[in-house]
Amino acid sequence: SLILDAGDPDSLVLRSLGARRGVSLNILEQCVRQVRSMGGRPVQGDCEALPFHDGAFDYGVCFETLEHLENPIHALKELRRVCQRKLFVAIPWVPKTRIHEDKHMESDPDVEHHIFEFSPDDFPKVVSHTGCEVTYAGHLAIFPAIRNPVHRLLLSQFYYPSYFRGFQFYELTVANGR
Repeated sequence: SLILDAGDPDSLVLRSLGARRGVSLNILEQCVRQVRSMGGRPVQGDCEALPFHDGAFDYGVCFETLEHLENPIHALKELRRVCQRKLFVAIPWVPKTRIHEDKHMESDPDVEHHIFEFSPDDFPKVVSHTGCEVTYAGHLAIFPAIRNPVHRLLLSQFYYPSYFRGFQFYELTVANGR
């Protein structure tokens, strides 16, 4: 099986899957160099305009990438276009969908900041616009709930404003055939 890892910074996922026939895609040159140095097969490109033919891959993996994209719906449509079987997606877990203000510095790549973070209630609605359907949804908690209001305030306001406690995992399949 041929696997595309869209947004792959280091080929870690493909190596852990034993995917010798995997391709890593990232828009940043430094990530392409990192994947190459790890023995992966990198391609520099944009998730919203994938440089691959229709059906070029069996599976697509997109972990911790959609929240950085200006048009995650279009990116999912592109992944559906190039992946024949299934897509596996991981995004931050947030209790309520957030759309972040553009606060990046001129010297920062746009892709370094979260734009959209979707709640478990809203992400399936996003997927409904892509020609895919959710066939599995799961959640992995990373940090326990912070009950102390002072600690929660310090963490959310000063330490890490985009703090999230876990990840959402989804398996997507093409709805109603191609």
